[in-house]
Amino acid sequence: MAAEVAAPAASPVAMTSTYYGYRPGALEKTKALIAQGDKEALAVLKSLLKEADKTLDDKVLTVTDKKVAGPSGDIRDYVSLAPYYWPNPNTSDGLPYIRKDGEVNPESKNTDFADDTRVLALARRMKTLGLAYYFTGDEKYGAKAVEQIRVWFVDEKTKMNPHMKFSQGVRGESTGRFTGMMDGRHISMAADATALFANSKAWKAGEREAAEVWFKTFFEWMFKGELGKAEGESKNNHGTHYDAQIVRWALHVGQTDVAKQILERAKEKRIALQIEPDGKQPLELARTNSLSYSQFNLKALTSLAIMGEYVGVDLWNYKTKDGRCIAIALDYLLPYLDVPRKPWPYKQIVPKKAEVPEILPELRMASIIFKKPDYVTLAAKYEDLPTITKVEYLVGGAN
Repeated sequence: MAAEVAAPAASPVAMTSTYYGYRPGALEKTKALIAQGDKEALAVLKSLLKEADKTLDDKVLTVTDKKVAGPSGDIRDYVSLAPYYWPNPNTSDGLPYIRKDGEVNPESKNTDFADDTRVLALARRMKTLGLAYYFTGDEKYGAKAVEQIRVWFVDEKTKMNPHMKFSQGVRGESTGRFTGMMDGRHISMAADATALFANSKAWKAGEREAAEVWFKTFFEWMFKGELGKAEGESKNNHGTHYDAQIVRWALHVGQTDVAKQILERAKEKRIALQIEPDGKQPLELARTNSLSYSQFNLKALTSLAIMGEYVGVDLWNYKTKDGRCIAIALDYLLPYLDVPRKPWPYKQIVPKKAEVPEILPELRMASIIFKKPDYVTLAAKYEDLPTITKVEYLVGGAN
């Protein structure tokens, strides 16, 4: 994708206080519900604050926490291993590693030398703290969020180098691959969350400007670099999530034209290519965890649709002449997420019988956009939702 879109022109670092994770106006309406004493909103807020409070005494996260530096020897480089690659049983040293799609090698989650677990925790922590601050204005949440941003993006001793060229390496084959750009989605989410506490007194101008310089540098590396360009040409969920990252970054650093170009091209390059007229996503059905990946790709597509609302590109209602669209893909999955579930007819090696659907918040939004109440009735059949799912479900319905 990136190779086909005009590169951003040089410009001063832009600063935004807009959060692009939810539809325009959704956060404001949710905040109003809280102020009005809405019972559901207050219950969700209580759960959110409980989660946020847990992080206040936690050690801040940094790529320098690992015990072993990556290939360059610089501990500040982000490093990860491809999760589906395992030692080769046919060689004495196990090299090169071989792929087992859908089977996660525990070695890839070893925090002694891999950062992907940390960066996922970073994204979750920033969102939790950011939302807690946004809804309450309590400076303890803003201060903790700023401390985390300072350590990961600003402090010279601990900040991550602004690239991911050592992501999802394969032992015996490569130190990093274009598929590793998928890890970057957590970085973009963490950066986007800074908009939620933009008014915090702890967010000093100099630190914010330094963080924004890092964000722009990373965006340009992702957008112009060969690894990013290759990931952007991926036809499946990798390409969709790459687009979502680049659009989020482009909006954050003020490159609206880049965001609009990618969003416009997503109509044919993502929706028309990935979704069949009956709603199936064949590129995801080919995977060993096809139900999971069908939802995963839809999360990226709906993320693009949300961001499209900010710049006047309507992906929600885009439909090809033969009916390929986001709505039909959601419709196709619905019976397989319901309770009781219709048996999934494709491969899914990780059981999904009792798990909360990943796209529950997206279904809540879609129920409003497409006027389909059955999307909401499904959600009511699930109990004990994760806190962030509760929040996203609440905000998704506040439009």
